[in-house]
Amino acid sequence: MTTSEKNSDTALRLLEILKILFIKDVTKHELINQLKGNKSFVNVYTQEAFIKYFSTLQAIGFNIVKEGRKYKLTNAMKNIELSNEEENLILKLLKNANKLYNKDLEEKIYNIFFKVQKFTNLNFEKEIEKIKNENTKISDDNIKNNIITTLVNYIQDKHLLSIKIQKPNQIEENVIAEIKNVTEKKGKIYLTFYNSSWGKNRKFALDNISEIKQLPKKSAEIKINNSYVFEVYGRLSKSYRLRTSEKVIDYGLNFIRISNEGEDRETFLLRLLKYGENCKIIKPLSLQKEFINLTNSILKNLEEV
Repeated sequence: MTTSEKNSDTALRLLEILKILFIKDVTKHELINQLKGNKSFVNVYTQEAFIKYFSTLQAIGFNIVKEGRKYKLTNAMKNIELSNEEENLILKLLKNANKLYNKDLEEKIYNIFFKVQKFTNLNFEKEIEKIKNENTKISDDNIKNNIITTLVNYIQDKHLLSIKIQKPNQIEENVIAEIKNVTEKKGKIYLTFYNSSWGKNRKFALDNISEIKQLPKKSAEIKINNSYVFEVYGRLSKSYRLRTSEKVIDYGLNFIRISNEGEDRETFLLRLLKYGENCKIIKPLSLQKEFINLTNSILKNLEEV
C-alpha cells in the first residue's frame, strides 16, 4: 500500500468512526465489528491505532469520553444555540413523553434527544435521567398516575388480562383480552383491548371497568387483519391528519385514500360521521352497512324528538 493510499484509508476510518459515534455510544468491540463490516478498510484494529484515531478526532475539536466500557461523542463541530424559550419547550416535550402511555415510543423520543444533544448547548441525558427518576416515584396522592403506570406496564409485559366491563344496563361483561393501548381525551382515560372472539379492537372508558387482573399466560402475537379503507375529499383532503393506525394508499388532486388498521370500530365510525359528505367508506362492505344503519338510527332519533 502506498503512503497516499494508507493516508486515504486512515481518513476513511476516522470518518466512519465519527459517523458511528454520531449515531450512538459504542464499546471498542462494537466499533471494531462495525468497521469490519466495511470492506474498504484493511483489518488493522490495534490498541495503538484506536488511540491515534481518538487523539486525531480530539485534536480537530471532537470531544470523546469513555463512560464504563462505552465511548461517547459529546459534541459536534458546530453547535446550535437554543433560546430559553426553545430549551423550555424541549424540556416540556421530554417531561410529557410518558403521556404517550407507551414505553417503546417514550424510549424512542429519549433516544432522539440523546443524539440531538451533540449539536446543542443542552445536556438532555441528565434531564432525561431526572425525568425518569421522577416518573418512577409512586405517590399515594396520585392514584390516577399509578393506575396508568400499571396499565402501561401491562402493555409492556404482553400478558393476557381478565377484565370486568360495566355496561349501561348494569350487566357486567367478563372478558379475557390483550390490552393494546392507553389514551387520554378531555381528562378521561380510555383503554383499547383485543379479544379473538370480537375479531377487532374495542375501546372502553377506564371508569367503566370495575376490575383488571393480569394473568400468568402471555398473549399471542396477534395481528389484526381487519382494516378499513376510506377516502376524504375537498378541503378535508388538504387538512386531514393521519392517525397512528393509518397510512395513505392513494391520492389525487382532490382526494386521499386511507387505510386504517386496528382503530376501535365504533370510535372510527363516529369519527367518519363528523366528516359528512367529505368522506366515503370504500371497504369492507360490512362497515358500509354498519355506517348506513348508524346514520339511519341517528336520523330516526332526531325525527322522534
